[in-house]
Amino acid sequence: MKLELLFSIIFLVLVNNSNADYAFGHRGFRVLDPPEDLTRDTTRVTSNLFIEQKVDNFNSSDTRTYSQRYHVNEYYYNETAKNHVFLLLGGEWEATTGWLTYGAWIETARQYGALLIYLEHRYYGYSHPFSDLSTENLQYLSATQALADTANFIEYINNQYNISSSEAKWIAFGGSYAGTLATWLRDKYPDLVAGAVSSSGPLEAVLDFHKYYQVVRESLATYSDSCVENVREAFSQLEELTSSCLEETEVSGEIDTIFKLCTSIAESEVTDNDLSSLFEYIAGYNFAYIVQYNGRLSITLDNICDIMTNETSGNTALERLGKANDLLLSYFGYTCSDFLYESTVEYLKDTVIYSSSMSRQWYYQTCTEYGFYQTSSQEDPIFGSRFEVSFYTNLCVDVFGSMFNETRINQGIKEINNKYGAQNVSTSNIVHFHGKIDPWYPLGKLTTTEDIGDTVIIVEGVAHCASMYASSANDPADLTAARVEIDRLIGTWLEVSTDESEDSEGADESEDSNVPDDTEDSENPDESQQDNSSSRYHVSEEYFNETSTNNVFLLLGGESESTGTWLGYGAWIDTAKHYGALLVNLEHRYYGNSQPFTDLSVDSLQYLSVSQALADTANFIEAINEKYNISKSDAKWIAFGGSYAGTLAAWLRQEYPDLVAGAMASSAPLEALLDFHEYLQVVRNGMGNYSQKCADNIKEAFLELEQITEICYEGDEAFDELNDIFQLCDDIGRTDITDKDLATLSQYLADENFAYTVQYHGRAAINIDRVCEIMINETGGSSTLQRLGQVNSLFLNDSQQTCTDFKYSNLVQAWRNTTIDPSSMMRQWVYQTCTEFGFFQTSSHEDSTFGTLFNITYFTDLCIDVFGSEFNETLTRSGIEKINNKYGGRNMNMSNIVYFHGSLDPWHVVGKLEASKDADHTVLIVNGVSHCANMMAVMDTDSEEMAAARSAIDRLIGGWLSSAALTLGSSSLAKLIFGSHILIAAIYAMY
Repeated sequence: MKLELLFSIIFLVLVNNSNADYAFGHRGFRVLDPPEDLTRDTTRVTSNLFIEQKVDNFNSSDTRTYSQRYHVNEYYYNETAKNHVFLLLGGEWEATTGWLTYGAWIETARQYGALLIYLEHRYYGYSHPFSDLSTENLQYLSATQALADTANFIEYINNQYNISSSEAKWIAFGGSYAGTLATWLRDKYPDLVAGAVSSSGPLEAVLDFHKYYQVVRESLATYSDSCVENVREAFSQLEELTSSCLEETEVSGEIDTIFKLCTSIAESEVTDNDLSSLFEYIAGYNFAYIVQYNGRLSITLDNICDIMTNETSGNTALERLGKANDLLLSYFGYTCSDFLYESTVEYLKDTVIYSSSMSRQWYYQTCTEYGFYQTSSQEDPIFGSRFEVSFYTNLCVDVFGSMFNETRINQGIKEINNKYGAQNVSTSNIVHFHGKIDPWYPLGKLTTTEDIGDTVIIVEGVAHCASMYASSANDPADLTAARVEIDRLIGTWLEVSTDESEDSEGADESEDSNVPDDTEDSENPDESQQDNSSSRYHVSEEYFNETSTNNVFLLLGGESESTGTWLGYGAWIDTAKHYGALLVNLEHRYYGNSQPFTDLSVDSLQYLSVSQALADTANFIEAINEKYNISKSDAKWIAFGGSYAGTLAAWLRQEYPDLVAGAMASSAPLEALLDFHEYLQVVRNGMGNYSQKCADNIKEAFLELEQITEICYEGDEAFDELNDIFQLCDDIGRTDITDKDLATLSQYLADENFAYTVQYHGRAAINIDRVCEIMINETGGSSTLQRLGQVNSLFLNDSQQTCTDFKYSNLVQAWRNTTIDPSSMMRQWVYQTCTEFGFFQTSSHEDSTFGTLFNITYFTDLCIDVFGSEFNETLTRSGIEKINNKYGGRNMNMSNIVYFHGSLDPWHVVGKLEASKDADHTVLIVNGVSHCANMMAVMDTDSEEMAAARSAIDRLIGGWLSSAALTLGSSSLAKLIFGSHILIAAIYAMY
């Protein structure tokens, strides 16, 4: 749905959810983090489906409901033979789709022909019962309510898939807190769940969880006793310094420097709580986090112990501890350590809902049911003694109120242990898996109950949720054996013999044509049509009132795969409900599964063009009219599209007005052009909106980068610095580094770190504020170039990459790949830019903020190097001229079109920004929002301008759908002023 940043998103090929909850000082307590959610191929996933659940499952008089989100993968489901359903439970995190195509359970699902479902936990992600997270609203956040939700959900899915309760075979999976829920679900609802696999699930709620850091210590000792003793010595030195730091400025200044503190101890009124927070932060992020996820992160236990035992890292153990902290700061993309207790309190008091946030909710659960406070109260602590249980219980009071005191916490712990049995839970058909270096394992079930039929598996040398990850060649033999045993046990729960599972395995490996490729809506089955050499589409009839209307909303696919996700999400859903519309999502030719040929060779790509795509759409409309018995004269089709698909929506209305009654074009670029240098100028302005210093520092950093690269071939020592600052995959000081490699590096840094941030501001995990905070914070580096490196590290970590690939040849090679992958789109889209659009985002502006290395020649040469010599600048210019002449560019003048733009969106400058005289179309520009903002679902955080724009769009669509003749007068440009913001809109007389 998005028009890609031409050469920034593509770099994910080369360098490929940062989360605010991981900010230093905001998650000092170690929570039960989810297993790493790796987004894989999503072609098989129907995402963002919803079920209506009761807010209070145990009060029959309370009729309030909320929408709980889930995702489905039917790829392996053998519905004709079995009723196997694998349910992955969400925990204290946003449930995204990555696990539906990744992990050990995928192989098990393939083996047993199972339906895969991932259910989000109430109060997390998009599954919120209320509009905020006030303490009053959080009262329905509990394990018991979550389990009741799940039971209701299972019965709902059984009904949706026509599975009888007596025949259904549900297996619950979960990791960490969700593993706990999987155990309790099997225990409390054995009639619904045949078995459960709990990975690293803690079952014993406890106030003082001092055993957590005992395991951390034991794990460090597996490296060497010297590592443990150096950690102990470092914290001992820190305790000595902090005991007098409030009086001795020189001493506290040393602490400021060693740990890069955001707030100076020497210059602030630091409290005992602040110092406790500092100790807990250093222990938690530098040691506990690394141990808990050892083997899953780019930083390992060995890396930390290497620093702590290497005297070249510092003269004292404390200095080496500072070096370890530097490594973690860099890993998370932060420039300083925020240790203030009040910062944590204020952060946890924030009641605003963000889909990716979870700290307030989870801490509420610890204060009401679990405790789980990882204290330094061991008999022989190595992390100091400053963060005792009172530190955490006081935090409950300070965040949620005086009633959330230690007495209440202990009562909640007692109740949940009594209710669910703690480590004494004894229910059959459960696997309890633990890694021996996982600090959570002491609270899990560690011994099998005789004659019950549960299984405990503990594997040496692995950490949190290790059994959930896909098999790796590096897996220890015991972990491989554990996975085999888990698969075997699941087979017994499903009552599948070895022969049967082998038969299922063989069937699943047959040709894809034997696997259905359709998707389903959350309430009503969709239809997905895919024939060979045909366009794929998805349909939802949920809101379609076929007896009284012939309204059809068509969402056009753009330069990406169309998965059907939008059939259950977005602002257009409310509009469809209002007007009783059929929802259809059509995939664009050459993208996703709509492939005319078996490869993407240049010869095969010759039919990839706008004109062909629009003709496809016209044919499709007529086919749907026939299928639904809608006469052409009665049909009311409204085309929707965002980004490039928004362009198509506008042009579809213009070229086929007899088929399309109106079009909603969101962030649609209409003016093709070769040198789109204005794009990065808008990016600069977006950064400048935060502060002019931010924009100026970015410019200075790129200037410094260019000055260094100008002497690239002279072997200057400065290149060693560049290798370190930007974590380059190749040594930039090598003699075979070319000018195009340097241009690729500069272009990547500009687009991946800044353009992407601005284009998706408000939706991406990393926003403008976060990037600019780094660029203007002088503690992040002695130069702006070093701060640019900090920003780059932030994005590398966000994309889970360890280095920056800047080699031009690697980029060319990636785009030369002619193999069809439904989830890939870059070769096709680059072909379209080389033949019709241009849209090359250069640094050629006369006052460029991002250097001058990636000019128009860089991009036009890419066309030649990828597709051949005939795809030169002359061909690109000719294609641009033809498409602008054919469709009118920004001068197109067609009625019944809404052009929506966000002022932050770098693409808006090539869109339609003023309504044409005497033309019945509408231009809406909303301040402070970015790419395709109006397409997203309504949010409480929407500005008044945004809400007004949505209302205007709905009214206009209603006018286009009206059966009465619509009288439209001449347009008048108006400014609707809300406070200090401006919404520019073309307002028309509609009645």
